[in-house]
Amino acid sequence: MTRQLCRAGALALLLVPAAARAQRPGPAAPAAPVRAVDAGGALHPGGGRAPGALRRQQLQQQVFARFMDRAAQRLGLAPADRQRLEQVIRTNDVQRRQLAREARTVRQELAAASRDPATPQGEYARLLDEMSDLRGRDLALWRGEQAQLATVLTPRQRAQFMAMRLEFYELVQRMRERRAPGGPGAP
Repeated sequence: MTRQLCRAGALALLLVPAAARAQRPGPAAPAAPVRAVDAGGALHPGGGRAPGALRRQQLQQQVFARFMDRAAQRLGLAPADRQRLEQVIRTNDVQRRQLAREARTVRQELAAASRDPATPQGEYARLLDEMSDLRGRDLALWRGEQAQLATVLTPRQRAQFMAMRLEFYELVQRMRERRAPGGPGAP
């Protein structure tokens, strides 16, 4: 069970940034688009994103919206419950993205330290303690999210939603691997 939680947490740290970017905006009115200039001097609407990034974000939003449509239908959620579920996910994903950034930084520092034969043992201990702290924070975040989900979903619905969400993240990961240079399906 603990192994599965760690695996799910690690998977979430890897995948949630993309899924979080895929979330559609809440009910608030969207801000006026900002025009930005790309490296080639071309103007682009849409919050400063170049057309490719904007298109990718829109596609991610559509994919996430379809996922939430299916989840809400399968779980039998009323529109208000679906909205509350999305808010729980959105709130926790912000924190999860921050943890992912911190974890990436610590992994990079650990890799650099490992390449340097002059790295003192104390530096390794510090980095390993930071990694341990991040894992603990990730577990606390997961537990907190489960408590929040419990205010919206029954235990059975939470289990179903978790399974659907993991399948969604695995699908996103497979799609990333196929598109990545040298990944499966690459020319």
